[in-house]
Amino acid sequence: MNTIRVFNLTLSEINARIYFAGLALMVISLPLSRFGMSVAQFIILGSWLLEGGFKKKWQSLTSSLPALVLVFFFLIHVAGLIHTSDFDYGFKDIRTKLPLLLLPVVFVSAERLSEKKTIWLWWLYLGAVLTGTMVTAGMILVKDIIDPREAFPFISHIRYSLHVCFAFFVAAWLMKRKVQLFSFSGIVPALLMAWFTAFLIITSSLTGFTIMVTLLFLIAVIRTMKTGEIFSRIALLLALTVALVFSGFYLHDMVKAYRTPYLNKQTIPDAYTANGNPYSHDTLGHPVENGSYTGMYVCETELREAWNKRSNLDYDGGDKKGQKLSNTLIRYLNSKNLRKDTEGISRLDSSDIQAIEEGTANAVYLKKFSFKSRLYQALYEYDAYRRGENPGGHTVMQRVEFWKTASMIIERNFWWGVGTGDVQQAFDEQYETMNTRLEKQFRWRAHNQYLAVFVAFGISGLIYFLFSLLFPGIALKKSRTFLYPVFLAIMMLSMLTEDTLETQAGASLFAFFNAWLLFGQDMGEKTEAG
Repeated sequence: MNTIRVFNLTLSEINARIYFAGLALMVISLPLSRFGMSVAQFIILGSWLLEGGFKKKWQSLTSSLPALVLVFFFLIHVAGLIHTSDFDYGFKDIRTKLPLLLLPVVFVSAERLSEKKTIWLWWLYLGAVLTGTMVTAGMILVKDIIDPREAFPFISHIRYSLHVCFAFFVAAWLMKRKVQLFSFSGIVPALLMAWFTAFLIITSSLTGFTIMVTLLFLIAVIRTMKTGEIFSRIALLLALTVALVFSGFYLHDMVKAYRTPYLNKQTIPDAYTANGNPYSHDTLGHPVENGSYTGMYVCETELREAWNKRSNLDYDGGDKKGQKLSNTLIRYLNSKNLRKDTEGISRLDSSDIQAIEEGTANAVYLKKFSFKSRLYQALYEYDAYRRGENPGGHTVMQRVEFWKTASMIIERNFWWGVGTGDVQQAFDEQYETMNTRLEKQFRWRAHNQYLAVFVAFGISGLIYFLFSLLFPGIALKKSRTFLYPVFLAIMMLSMLTEDTLETQAGASLFAFFNAWLLFGQDMGEKTEAG
């Protein structure tokens, strides 16, 4: 068969090029196109099938315990159909997670790529991530988007932030290896690292940025403890201690400033507005934000009239997030230390009006990647949750509600879970049983991959899932390399707050790079960060 030639190429050479093209399309599509991911996997699998040699491939698979461990995790999902009642959901979940089966099987039994081709694939991946960041940044600038999460046209902002985080370390690895691109040794990777960091800041991608900083910190600690002299180790420990102490005091002061009213606290507050209308002063039914009572100096008569002159959204209606607009307006005015009356409205500019319409209830939230902004949002969500308000739409506290719901499901299905197809049904029923305050559009699943597996397959499934994450890298000694431990750490950290494997983009991201870094390429990485 291989003696037949087309365009002076043997069929095996043509097939090898098709396989590489599939890999290239995959690394480009992972951050940019769900459709491209599907097409790429069809090409990769098709090329693998056309190559033949299934006896040898079967031997490669069955002789690789790490590959079998990964395959068996997918088979647990198939077995989970046995005690499933919702087969539509179950088969949909199986389809979503097919990459967890197919990619390890393909990569463990296919020919490994040459170093040159592997490097080109990494550059293509960096180019794809760069392209996506440029498109998103352009949308933020051109469309004047208030919430950066709305500027991600390809995949979800959290999934994309994971790509940006991983791409940062890929660029660092290429720079460490002194891999050249267009004769620029080290310059291009360094520029990419700088831009990827800036992008995470610009888009307020807290998940990606936090994971990136955490890994940089851990890498620095590990390298210092392994290779540093005793003086370096002591200096590092002292620096960490000082940093933790100062961080604790800084956090304490910020929380105290947020919750301690001082801006509008007067012994005898004014009773009337400048227009002679009475104020209401409520320090009990309204929370303290930004060190100020939101319920003081409120004149709803003036607010209603003045707001309706400035905006097409009715004062007594909702903002674009579905929140009560009057509440959003009052909180926003309070955050700017303005009284809630005609004069306060008059001091808002057009960008303030737009922010309120979009549902931004605190001017601090508009700051680009501000720790203060994130902390204030978390504090408000926590206080609102304690007051018994609906946590829906609040990133932090609705996750608490998800995790609380998951834990209740787990209590009743501890050993074997609810099965592959009944996860959503179990959550829906539990939300009703516990009379959750979440509205139906916010009644999501666990938003924690470990809890998601626990709910579906019980404690036995969770233990095996953790085993399948850690064992392959240990068995293949990938912990001595750089990229694989970094990638695995990114994925495992992301799974604390996301159902990373429950979507096509997340499952494909994990399955491809996990299998490819384990079986599909061997760059001869060394222990010292590549």
